[in-house]
Amino acid sequence: FFLKIAWPVFKKNGIVIDYKLALAIAPFLLFGTIIRTLEDSGKLPYSINPLEPGFYTHTPGLWVFIAFLIILAIVGLKKLAKGRFDYRAGGFLLGFAFFLVSLFFLFPLAVSFEAFAFTVFLISLTSIASILAAKFFYKKFGENKLNHLAVVGQAIDGPATIVSTVFYNCTEQHFVSRAILEVFPMSFVFLKIAVVVAIIY
Repeated sequence: FFLKIAWPVFKKNGIVIDYKLALAIAPFLLFGTIIRTLEDSGKLPYSINPLEPGFYTHTPGLWVFIAFLIILAIVGLKKLAKGRFDYRAGGFLLGFAFFLVSLFFLFPLAVSFEAFAFTVFLISLTSIASILAAKFFYKKFGENKLNHLAVVGQAIDGPATIVSTVFYNCTEQHFVSRAILEVFPMSFVFLKIAVVVAIIY
């Protein structure tokens, strides 16, 4: 979805989709996940009306908003940079600023810093194990650094989703994912990573 919207605009402005651009986009995606968490916690409004702000705090409206925010930021910085600085680095810093501000609103909602530490541990373990496994089964996996980002992205999302839905009151919006989490939660992250590696392959 994002590429369908962004690719024509990026191409027109001479922006190449590569590893550095993917890194620049990453903080915006983290910002989006925090918005979703704040909505799920009742701190942001929810609406099914595209004309209301609450429509853009959950799927699909949230990611439409994030997509246009990324495009506006990257294209705007590319025009502003004019070769004087790396617009991708500028995009990363801008996205990181959004992420940090959103964290300010998220931390007061934390009910267990032990759960947070456990989630970070799971994400680290899953990321390392997934990349090593992918390299073992697919020898060309490491040739493109974007492959690493794709796997790590799912390794971040999977454990965080498991902890938030199994141990807390958060919900999974997608019915297939919700069904997997209800039947066998620990398989969720492995299935997500397996699908991504299969697509890469």
